[in-house]
Amino acid sequence: MEQRVLLVHEDHAVRELSARTLARMGVEVDVVPRGADAVAALDAKPYTVAVVDRVLCDHFLDVLAKRPDRPIVICTASEKDAAGLDTAVVNLLIPKPYDASTLVGVIIACVTEK
Repeated sequence: MEQRVLLVHEDHAVRELSARTLARMGVEVDVVPRGADAVAALDAKPYTVAVVDRVLCDHFLDVLAKRPDRPIVICTASEKDAAGLDTAVVNLLIPKPYDASTLVGVIIACVTEK
């Protein structure tokens, strides 16, 4: 099964570094900077998992909730921010800062659960 990840993050450096890391692991990655772009991407392609920065997820979490077949991973720097998330929609949280092995591990966990 081909693994395809949608990475939604406002920081260009984070998007590029994460995408390169995942590509080296054999994962196909699409990166977008905004929630609206994420919605369009989710409508266009099937993704194994979406990794979304907490700052951006409020703008389209309701849209993601309508796609229960796609695991959602939220990246957050604050446990307070994480407390308000709907656990029925969000599958996993990654605390920031995170390293490549954490990101890869979480994606593998999502893929394994499917």
